[in-house]
Amino acid sequence: MSQSKELTQFYQEYKAWLDTGAPQDKPFRRDRGLCNNMDLYMNFDTNVYIELSDQFSKAGLDNVFPFDECDAYMLDDNCHLNPKRIQWVTDHVNG
Repeated sequence: MSQSKELTQFYQEYKAWLDTGAPQDKPFRRDRGLCNNMDLYMNFDTNVYIELSDQFSKAGLDNVFPFDECDAYMLDDNCHLNPKRIQWVTDHVNG
């Protein structure tokens, strides 16, 4: 199933941010997951948020903590380093 151009653009921007060293607040936050960063980036676009949540559900992931954020990555404000999140973004960057 394809994804919207808005969600694809978010994934592309997030991946580019990761690839440049993930500078804090430029434009994403290291201490936030994909949903929160997407909300900030897309100005709380409900449709894109629902689409992202649906992608998690269809993949059998938890909607609140799809990448096991209740771990050292979250506690150390290093959510962006979670290998499961990085792989998810890499897998979805082209729509």
